Amino acid sequence: MSESEKDTMMLIDKMAGEHMLDPVGRLGKLSRICDEAGRLIESQPDEAALLLDGLLYRIVHEWEHGKPLEAAVPPGGMVARIEREAPLVSWRLRLALRAPDAQARLAHCRALIELVDERRDQQVGRNNAESNRRWRPPG
Repeated sequence: MSESEKDTMMLIDKMAGEHMLDPVGRLGKLSRICDEAGRLIESQPDEAALLLDGLLYRIVHEWEHGKPLEAAVPPGGMVARIEREAPLVSWRLRLALRAPDAQARLAHCRALIELVDERRDQQVGRNNAESNRRWRPPG
């Protein structure tokens, strides 16, 4: 096993511990996986493509559930639900799935992570607004 293959395996092992991370930490991890795939694209495009294939499902799961991927469960309608809720995300996902090479898939993965991050920021904003409405000053 080459050093790069060992590094990839270590990265995948680290991904298994993502259930311990909060949403910001998980998105950071997804971004780091994109960076690793970007590093591998020139020297090992097949390794990069494999890393990105697994990453797509993790990004979709983060969008769908806002929590870490706990088990490799078949999507079962995730794309259709995303299509109804967020056509832009669905469009980008389809582009990523059909990307002709790892470089194109990497660009779409990065764009998907940004969309998930924007959604998380919107949810945090709504939660803060709701908390502020419910808060009553003492007395």
